[in-house]
Amino acid sequence: SDLERAMARYEVAHALAMTGGLEEAFRTVVDASRDAREGAAPTHPGVLEIEWLRGALADATGASAEAESIARAALANATDDGLATRRVRAQLHLGLGNALLSQGRVDEAIESMARGVDETRALFGNEDPKTVSALNDFAASLARSGRLERALPLFAEVRDLRERRLGSQHPLTMRARLNAAE
Repeated sequence: SDLERAMARYEVAHALAMTGGLEEAFRTVVDASRDAREGAAPTHPGVLEIEWLRGALADATGASAEAESIARAALANATDDGLATRRVRAQLHLGLGNALLSQGRVDEAIESMARGVDETRALFGNEDPKTVSALNDFAASLARSGRLERALPLFAEVRDLRERRLGSQHPLTMRARLNAAE
């Protein structure tokens, strides 16, 4: 089916993005998006996840306005309260925040990212790796935008969570310790 082909392309695009092939990953996810929209409703969680990756890759390749548009359209379609949609909606808020931050729209970015972190925390709990990662990314974005007074307590929270979960000598814990001290 179109959606199955789209999800396979999504997996390829995700793998390409993880290995640094951003341009090829973006082309692949655009094809996946087209297939997904032909094979399923725009509210389908699989379609929404593909759109999240398309927006993230648009932002990573310098097209932050396009990334914003993709994220906003997908958020408008993320209407049901099923677990899969709620998970993607949290990712979309984080992605929208990154796109807005790339455009220098810091206050809007922070609002969207905070919502994404809150939704991730509500879905997975405070100590889940997805929550800790979202919290760390949010803190890093705050720090990059000059909001250190707000970032440092979040970095400290990440440090404490990683230390409890991973131990004091884990590389992620040590990096979190450095971030909290900055």
